Amino acid sequence: MVHIMLVEDDEATLYVTSGLLENAGHVVEGFANADTAYAALAEASPRPDVLVLDYHFPAGQPDGAAIAARARDLYRDTRIIFITGDPMAAVSLGRTYLVLPKPVNTGRLLAAIRAAPTGIGAPAP
Repeated sequence: MVHIMLVEDDEATLYVTSGLLENAGHVVEGFANADTAYAALAEASPRPDVLVLDYHFPAGQPDGAAIAARARDLYRDTRIIFITGDPMAAVSLGRTYLVLPKPVNTGRLLAAIRAAPTGIGAPAP
């Protein structure tokens, strides 16, 4: 069982992805608001094993990179997987994080969670 923090501003995508991950036996804490997720990282108990997040959020909210940086500061061994439809973000993030394109294939997401490198910032396999 993996404890996953899922951050996705599209509520339908958040709901469906949470359900898929829970059906696969994982514990999921979902956030549709980047500000709330950013703040919750400091109070996470237990700490997330994996952070799965989008890159872009509405104006005025931190982007996925800011959330990832906060997670890095708090939990060096939490693994990060970005899911984004932005090819430029994918190129930039892919140098440091595991990045999956939207729409994400369920099998690829589950495999990525199993294979996510230990330690935020560790290169993707």
